[in-house]
Amino acid sequence: MNKLVKIKYCKIFLYLISIISMTIAFYGNIFRTCEMNKFEDFKIYSESLVIGRLNEKSTKFFIPMSRYEPSSPTKNYNRFIETVKLTYTHYFLDSLHTKNNLKKVYYESSLGFQAFILSIIDTNLDRINFFSNKEIRLNIYRLLFSILFALCLIAFIYFSIKQFSILNGYLLLIFICCSQWLIFFSNNLYWAFFLAFLPISITIFFFQKFKFNFKRKYFNLYYFSIYLIIFIKCMCGFEYISTIGVSISCIVLYYALIEKISLRRHLIHHFKIFIVFIFGFFSASATYLSSIYLRLGSLSEIIEKVKFILLKTTTIINNSESTLSNLQLSNIIKVYFEGHPFRYGIKTISFIQFQHIIFLTSIVGLIIILFIKKTNTKNLRLHSLAITFFYSILAPLSWFILAKGHSNSHYHLNQVLWYLPTLFFAIILLNDLFFRTIIFLRKIIILNYKSKIV
Repeated sequence: MNKLVKIKYCKIFLYLISIISMTIAFYGNIFRTCEMNKFEDFKIYSESLVIGRLNEKSTKFFIPMSRYEPSSPTKNYNRFIETVKLTYTHYFLDSLHTKNNLKKVYYESSLGFQAFILSIIDTNLDRINFFSNKEIRLNIYRLLFSILFALCLIAFIYFSIKQFSILNGYLLLIFICCSQWLIFFSNNLYWAFFLAFLPISITIFFFQKFKFNFKRKYFNLYYFSIYLIIFIKCMCGFEYISTIGVSISCIVLYYALIEKISLRRHLIHHFKIFIVFIFGFFSASATYLSSIYLRLGSLSEIIEKVKFILLKTTTIINNSESTLSNLQLSNIIKVYFEGHPFRYGIKTISFIQFQHIIFLTSIVGLIIILFIKKTNTKNLRLHSLAITFFYSILAPLSWFILAKGHSNSHYHLNQVLWYLPTLFFAIILLNDLFFRTIIFLRKIIILNYKSKIV
């Protein structure tokens, strides 16, 4: 067996191991990347909205998501979660014996397209009496979401292998399986987080295969796919949409740099992607507004509801949901930099903050840009990735700034934005420099050894 065949089989093995490892990590937190009670509570907090939609047992398009909450507001988190769990009890038993001290709260900030699709599937499964055990059925939905998320993230491992090395891919896989925020979001039926990464993954696969010098029809197909995915993502929820947009442009920037295409061609591709992205966003927005109109039948109520949602998302309001005492935007961003990518309970790595990784990679990136010459393909790729890393920091910052109201009240969620795609680029960059350093030190040791023999 020649060397090329061995490398091919090594790559296939890595892809298979990656999909299996990520799927079992995402589905059940099997590696205990995050604390189990936090993993379960995080899932219940948002996923209960989808379960409430399934409890409606209706396939009508405009029914919003909902869940049970305490009838009177409470600051007792445990009481709140225990009440929300009754939404699941209703689903498992097809009814709820008592609704005393409960209120059904409807969530109208998004269309909940994922809940609509699951309600169609669930209703038809009920009709044919298939998977009558609702708990098993729910776990199958979560397993499906875990697999889809793993298939999306495999694009980054594919990227690290194709552009750098197989060993880089292995280390990136370990990083993914150790990242608590990816695990938190992975199988959640509300977040459907694979949709946030899907346009980025498609962009990686497309430009890795076709580059910039391919037929126009393939680019048109790519643009349409971006439109369709953004449309579906916004139909499921508008969260993090600015970050997704910048993330797509990061991938395009990297391949434009390694292909050395002209600035004009680069900007044209960016402009076309921006147009289809905006078109997808506004198509979903129009559908969302139509669904509200079908339910309320009042244009004035729609305007008031949209104004409230926009104000809540983009404006910092000092209320009971506020995470921070100091509501300045700079303080909000500072807190996100101080977040932890790894589980708090693991003492050896829990001290690491996002700012540590970003600061270290920034120093490494500057050294690469200033001192490493683009004399060969490997150096060009490293140089391009360093530039792309700095640009990628704008992706999470775009949401922290544009949706500062959301960022202020959702600190327990928005830390995941550092993975879109800043931390992936950071880890790939640091991995490659680590391997280069090992090779360099090995050469020095060998030369010293030979000089002593002589």
